[in-house]
Parts: sequence; C-alpha cells; structure tokens
Amino acid sequence: MLHFKRFADFRQMRAAEITAAFPLFLRDDAIEWYENLPAATKADVSQLMNSFKKYLCKSQLDALFDAESAFTRAQQPSESVHEYVAQMRKLSKRIPDLDDKVLLTVVIRGCYHRSRRKLTLFNMANLSQTLTMSPNLDRLQKSPACPLIQ
Repeated sequence: MLHFKRFADFRQMRAAEITAAFPLFLRDDAIEWYENLPAATKADVSQLMNSFKKYLCKSQLDALFDAESAFTRAQQPSESVHEYVAQMRKLSKRIPDLDDKVLLTVVIRGCYHRSRRKLTLFNMANLSQTLTMSPNLDRLQKSPACPLIQ
C-alpha cells in the first residue's frame, strides 16, 4: 500500500486516477477482495483505502504475534551480536510506541548465552548504545582469553 501511495504522489494523481489505477497493483486475494467491493467503495479513495487496510493489512496486534517478531526472535549461535541487534532494531519498527528499555530487555533475553553475559556486564542504557558497542562485543567473543567472557 505504501508503494502505491508513493507512486500516486509521484505521478500527482487525482482521486479518480487513484481509484482507476489501484486495482492494477493488486494480486491474489487482494484481486478477489477488490472484485467483491461495492461500486461506491471503489469510486471513493478514502473508503477504498480504509477497506483495503481493514481487510488485508495486519493490525498492530497481529504484528506483535507475528512468527518473527521482536518478542520471539533469538540470536543464532553463528550470528554476531551486531547482526542480531541490527535485526532486532528492524523488527522493533513493526511495533509502534515500543519502549526502548523494554526492547533492550527483549534483545538481551534473546541473546545467545555468551553474548547475554557480555551485554549485562557493560550495562547498556538503550538499544542505540548496544548497537554502537556490539562490534566491540563481537571482538571480545573471538578472544577466548578475555577475562570478561569467563
């Protein structure tokens, strides 16, 4: 939907042009949904967009329970701390108004056990600080003689 809105803005489309072009961007279930809409909904941009969101877009609650959400993702043993934290930051953007401290707690909880110990040792205040510090944590992990890991 965002792609279509950007396209319509770029082309400076009027309401009639938007409602005419909208079905060209649909596929699969969305086409069937569109074909079953009343003509009045198809002709009104705001009704069309609201109906589309209601029927085909995920709600905020659906995003929380997504198969791969910030609350279910765990760091893989072969994944660096930096990669994991960056991925978690992307996943967290799906959840509106997520408190940074809650996210940091979720990130630490999902870390591989060695990474978790290091993150708690450094007592990170927020996810941005963790992302900045994570390359250093990855270097520490590769150094088995480092006393912080033991």
